[in-house]
Amino acid sequence: MREPEVRIQAGAHRISVSSFNGHDYRFYPDQIAAVKPLYLHTLAQAIIAHSNDHDITSNTSSKDVDEDSVASICFHGDDVLPWDETDIIMYLDLTRGEEFTVTFFGISQTDTGIPAIERASEFLLRRFNFLEWEIEPNPEGQSSPYDDGFRAWIIKCKGIYADFSVGDLCMLRQQLSRSIFFTEDDSTHPRHVVDILEAGQAHAMLEMAESETLEVKRTYFGKPAPIWKVALAQAVSSFANAEKGGVLIIGMSTETNENGDDIIKALTPLEANPGRRQQHLKILNERIFPPIEGLEVGVVEVEGGDIVYVVVPPQAEELKPFIVHGGIVEGHEPSNTFSITRRRGDHTIPVDVASLHSTIVSGRTFIRSGLRNKAASDRNE
Repeated sequence: MREPEVRIQAGAHRISVSSFNGHDYRFYPDQIAAVKPLYLHTLAQAIIAHSNDHDITSNTSSKDVDEDSVASICFHGDDVLPWDETDIIMYLDLTRGEEFTVTFFGISQTDTGIPAIERASEFLLRRFNFLEWEIEPNPEGQSSPYDDGFRAWIIKCKGIYADFSVGDLCMLRQQLSRSIFFTEDDSTHPRHVVDILEAGQAHAMLEMAESETLEVKRTYFGKPAPIWKVALAQAVSSFANAEKGGVLIIGMSTETNENGDDIIKALTPLEANPGRRQQHLKILNERIFPPIEGLEVGVVEVEGGDIVYVVVPPQAEELKPFIVHGGIVEGHEPSNTFSITRRRGDHTIPVDVASLHSTIVSGRTFIRSGLRNKAASDRNE
């Protein structure tokens, strides 16, 4: 049952918050968007003032909070991730001083220890200028349907009001949740990306960076038909020629940050088309040789249309290089051409002539060596 809603003046903003006793407050998903722009000191002053006037608990609340806490806020998120146990994203304990305490919750896929969680969290917590933090197992964590090997964690941090807005904490919480969940593996691992998409959480990929195993495209369909088909095949074959494979997402856009990283910023779904999966499979099977083992094409429905993903598992070295029938030269596809692409960091690049020649020579050397060994074996028999 939802607590009564009260209206509070927080600086220039009139906000809605739920409370049953004037000490424990809750922001639900339909309320939280309005408070994200607020700095914590503004929100804290408003909540503490309301608590002073309406606290009926006489400091006997059963909630386990810091001794210095004069009020607490539970945030129910509007950005729940697939592996989250509940929609509660954090607890905020308010004091009359300059400092506050926030408690986050995390889930890791494997039975990892506290040192691994600390390594996964430390960079983010330092970047957000927390004064101190403590990480411990969450004894109340329940079994997660996402992964049987999960472990639950509590991350309790102390910071200064003036350094944070509510939106900062919400953003940190999402980044922290990803870092902890993907402690052992890259968060852009193809299987993890597909799990997120198939769980209906495509928006959870926003702010992810492209990587050697993840490439994102707004669309390929703005180019003439032969060109976009070649470009699609080149992007997919580059993962086949890579060591780890990868996943291509079509229907998202990126922006380059100050560090040169391409960051996913928006969903740009394609027009819904029930035949899109088969269309992409047909193009890739016709354009790439040899056929990619275990190639997977999927389509997920989102608001506004479809997002397409193409998963390329790691391929056997003896099958490489994977060659694309067709190439692109100055925006055109010359006849009777082929191309070979590979990954360099988070980019698809063509294989140059020297590398191609080296590959051919290595193959010939291997074949000749095998023939000589076979001939010697035959003579010995």
